[in-house]
Amino acid sequence: MIRARAAVLAGLLPVASLSGCADVFGFADLREGTVDASIVDAESAAAVPDAHTDAASDAGKAADAARTADAATDAAAGDAAGGCPGTESSCNGQCVDESNNHDNCGGCANACPQGALCRSGACVCPGTEHFCGGQCVDTTSDPNDCTVCGLKCSTGGSCVNGGCVCPNGETPCDGVCVDTQTDPKNCSQCSFACLSEIGCIRGACTCAGSDTTCSGTCVDTTSDRKNCAACGHVCPTSSTCVQSACVCSAPLTLCGAGTACVDTSADPANCGGCGLSCGVGGTCDGGSCALPPVLDAGADGTVDAGGALDADGAVDEAGGD
Repeated sequence: MIRARAAVLAGLLPVASLSGCADVFGFADLREGTVDASIVDAESAAAVPDAHTDAASDAGKAADAARTADAATDAAAGDAAGGCPGTESSCNGQCVDESNNHDNCGGCANACPQGALCRSGACVCPGTEHFCGGQCVDTTSDPNDCTVCGLKCSTGGSCVNGGCVCPNGETPCDGVCVDTQTDPKNCSQCSFACLSEIGCIRGACTCAGSDTTCSGTCVDTTSDRKNCAACGHVCPTSSTCVQSACVCSAPLTLCGAGTACVDTSADPANCGGCGLSCGVGGTCDGGSCALPPVLDAGADGTVDAGGALDADGAVDEAGGD
């Protein structure tokens, strides 16, 4: 280091001055006024890197200053945009990119539905799904949005390849999958309803067991008084239907081709049996007919009593003149 300083002084001061400095620094070479050239050259060359280092240091400081200025500029721009860099926006205290942020798509708090994606500031459904009721759904398989949004498949049905299908061969009727072979409200086809008490068997309205359909009702024609033996055959008053036949209550007898229950012991039209008439004015007593009294005016103007019918139908007078 001492030699380097001497070399520097040798290059800057006159010889006389150097001689004067020799006493101060104790350099014999300087006092004699001579300097070894090899020393000067070597020491001067060694000093060159120090100069380069200083220059590089100055350049680095300049670069740091430039970066600081750029940062200040960016900060100022960020302050102008809500404190967020570039094209980001401040949403609820956070910097977000509204072009692809799921919870702030196209604007703060504009959240995309579950399963949707944010692309270029708009919510989109992935693949072939569509927005239906604010959700991404697959209209090829969603039973509530089959083919198009809002088209619901019948209860119990499913959406297959964009079409509603009922299971096990059932038919969609009024929004419900039904079996038209057994459904009494949709027997053989939709809305064809069997009447009360009638079931649907193999697609036909049929009464269960041995019952018969009469006026839309299943009846037992073996015991139904209004449909005894056949639909519409009504048993007369005071009778019942027993084993498909109208039976009158005792002691009455069924007469008139089954249209009336009569007392053959007192009915003049059926005296003693159905169809046995006592004639006009005749009466029936105990199953026998009796004629009314025969009026016979006597000479004295009195009326003699008439009589009953003989076996030959003649009047047997009880008395006379």
